[in-house]
Amino acid sequence: MTPKTLVTSFIEDYFWWNERSNALKDQIQEPHDADLLALGIIEPVRPDQITDLQRYVEIKRRHSEGFTELLGQVQADWQRLVEKYCRPNTARNSSFGSFGSPPSHHPREEIIVSVKIDDKESVVKTQNTRDYGHGTLVSDYEYHLSYWMGGGI
Repeated sequence: MTPKTLVTSFIEDYFWWNERSNALKDQIQEPHDADLLALGIIEPVRPDQITDLQRYVEIKRRHSEGFTELLGQVQADWQRLVEKYCRPNTARNSSFGSFGSPPSHHPREEIIVSVKIDDKESVVKTQNTRDYGHGTLVSDYEYHLSYWMGGGI
């Protein structure tokens, strides 16, 4: 696998991990928001909105439990992604990935701008350009790929 192919594969896998994580979050968040709305509560919550404290506490407890389960699943998925692309016992930027919308890495937005290959490592530089309507955000990334003793990246 070439360095360019490996980075492209990571960007795609990260994108799909991010999409799945957001979908799981929405499965937890949407019923929570609907339950609060049924009580006449719109976040951010003001104390005067809470007319049924017991029901409010129950909704928040269920949401907290659901979110804890969600984070466990998201973290397990992230760990599989890290294990696919990082060698064991190597330093990593994060023990837990960050997901959101829009994603940090997107296969249609992040382009490879250069690939430098030498005897010990390859460095793949990418750029992600996102137009927000009121301005453009350009993010530059560097992927450092070191070679295994077995000959692969």
